[in-house]
Amino acid sequence: MNAKDNHQTDFIDILREKVIPQVLSSGISRVLLAPPQWSPEMKLPEGMTAEHIKLRGKRTKGCGSKPYGKMALTDAFWIADRLHSARMPLLCFVAQGPIACQIADYVVHCDTGHAYLIPPGIPYSDGSHRFLDETKLHQGKCTRLQMLPYDKGLYCWRTHNWIDAKGRRELNQLSHSLPLSRVPEYLYELMDEMMRHSAKGEIISDGLLRILLGTLCRELQKAPFVEVGKMPLSINPEQPKHTITRIERYIHQNLAENLTIETLSRRAAMSRTAFTVQFRARTGKSLVEYLTDLRMEKARELLRNGDLAVRHVASDVGVRQSRLRALFQQREGVSPSEYRRQQRENQDLK
Repeated sequence: MNAKDNHQTDFIDILREKVIPQVLSSGISRVLLAPPQWSPEMKLPEGMTAEHIKLRGKRTKGCGSKPYGKMALTDAFWIADRLHSARMPLLCFVAQGPIACQIADYVVHCDTGHAYLIPPGIPYSDGSHRFLDETKLHQGKCTRLQMLPYDKGLYCWRTHNWIDAKGRRELNQLSHSLPLSRVPEYLYELMDEMMRHSAKGEIISDGLLRILLGTLCRELQKAPFVEVGKMPLSINPEQPKHTITRIERYIHQNLAENLTIETLSRRAAMSRTAFTVQFRARTGKSLVEYLTDLRMEKARELLRNGDLAVRHVASDVGVRQSRLRALFQQREGVSPSEYRRQQRENQDLK
């Protein structure tokens, strides 16, 4: 077995033997959605603790290196605190603890089975300090499995930390790039669902987390190993090559959802301003214009070719019934029901 096979086996073994059993046992309940700042009322998974730590420096805008195509993974630094923020969400599983990780102005202390999800823009430790709870590290090796999306794929890495017999901190890390991975899609869905804090959100989040890990395990088995910082020579022609094209596809597939600039720019790993500019440049429309045109097009089709009640048509295209009526009055000069009647009469005359 060569080194590349060993790397993949190492990842898969950690997933199968440590991470997946933990998730099957506890689900989403041991995953922290990292808040942007410390609060004494923070809700933490059972067994996880947090302490406030005052930041010493200020945010410095910067993009860092670009290991994957044209996209930089980092968007800002807190140099004095040795923190940075990413353009994409970071998901970390503690396969073997304990660890201590600084996120914004607090440090979370995690143990085996814990995980944390850090949304874009929230600063976290760059790995050079406070990742280890050194008071407990003598108990054994600490293992983290982390993943971070990039433009068309997933960067994931496994890190072992320990203190040797001479008291020196040791680190061993293996990294993977999974081009054209489906995991980022589930990771963004998981983040969005956890941010909603809805009544049934825990059930949905739990399912998404399981699908995410199952997909990652399958892709690690089937996908070719790609060294960090390198991209494959060929790209699947069915995969959208432009970020906005990928967002357009997402919009078409999720038209009934509440699609906002905030959620879509986050999914595109762009700032709100950059997303707005690029979306208009690519489509020739603002996001509001694009969504309105697309929703009207689908509503017309549903009214012409089906018998759904108007309220159900409105729900299917992602607007309130009153908003749909207003759009039809504005664009067609009639109500949705009258539009359907006119279209049926025209079809009968043909």
